[in-house]
Amino acid sequence: MKILLIAITLTILSGCGTNVSKSKLYWGSYSNTLYKTRTDPGAETTQLHLKELESIVNKSKEMGLRVPPGIYAEIGFIHMSKNEAKKASVFFELESKEYPESKKFISTLMTKYSR
Repeated sequence: MKILLIAITLTILSGCGTNVSKSKLYWGSYSNTLYKTRTDPGAETTQLHLKELESIVNKSKEMGLRVPPGIYAEIGFIHMSKNEAKKASVFFELESKEYPESKKFISTLMTKYSR
């Protein structure tokens, strides 16, 4: 499960140099809060990271930008790890709609962790 989350975050981090990337995606303080979850893992840093992910979604919408790839999936993954399967599935579905190429990955993720 940790390996999967690391793979998602590494994919996302490849475009996280600034708040709004060249491809017009808003990243906020994603890399900072993610780093904190890795260097000081725990409920508090995970909650702070979740709030940042939710902020990225809201700011992206306010700015008329697409939500960056993997953000909805990561929110879903956090909810899944907290045994909140219904919330998780909402965000996994949003990821699949926003990025159809992720549908197979998201489907596999949902199947594996919904048990």
